[in-house]
Amino acid sequence: MKSWIEKRQHKREALRISATAVMDDGVVRKDVLVVNLSRSGAMVELEESIHLPEAFTLLFQHSLEPCHIVWRQAQFAGVRFDAVMSE
Repeated sequence: MKSWIEKRQHKREALRISATAVMDDGVVRKDVLVVNLSRSGAMVELEESIHLPEAFTLLFQHSLEPCHIVWRQAQFAGVRFDAVMSE
């Protein structure tokens, strides 16, 4: 039996906070939900009809984080921030 190997560099915190995906130079904004967060990335929950581009900016808790999608599964997406957030 294979065991899970944790590859994350920063610990993720489970939470549920409203956020906004900002695209197209701020012209398009879509509501998303951040369900876990670390200094280097997050998992977001999307409405079924939302399609996110590979790169966008995530706005949450007075933070504006440019990011890229690293995986997608159903209504969830994992994103990596372009720069590690400060503590």
